[in-house]
Amino acid sequence: MGLMSLVGLAGLVALLGLLCLTSLARLPGLADLVGLTSLADLAGLMDLTSLA
Repeated sequence: MGLMSLVGLAGLVALLGLLCLTSLARLPGLADLVGLTSLADLAGLMDLTSLA
């Protein structure tokens, strides 16, 4: 049950991240920075899910 809740939480965080990414991507100059940080966050989430 802990694994399922962790996966659900990771999915929710990824969804919120995508919403923030789409809203921030409209601002000039921030798209590259947001893209780099979101990729790093996604890699961290994948590491968390593989460790659990």
